[in-house]
Amino acid sequence: MSLTILSILLYHLNVKDAKMMYKIYQCESANGTQLIHYNNDKRKTVDRGFWMYNSYWMKDISDDCSYDAVCSTKTAIKIFKKSGTKPWVCAKLIK
Repeated sequence: MSLTILSILLYHLNVKDAKMMYKIYQCESANGTQLIHYNNDKRKTVDRGFWMYNSYWMKDISDDCSYDAVCSTKTAIKIFKKSGTKPWVCAKLIK
């Protein structure tokens, strides 16, 4: 799985950005082993999938896409190209 995600990132991004995004993926989902996180917030949101898409803030991203390595990674690339690494908590941890 990780090889697929890295390959997609390298295909769509320059090497530096691909490496950064891969580190974010590894941190966010524990390298694809933790695909769901229940938040203790007032909305009772859930972070889901390989890139931990929040059920409230990123509700336009379906569960099917969130849990699909290819779809979720292509979506992460679109988000990255629009907003940089800001949407991911782990971006602050790995710089």
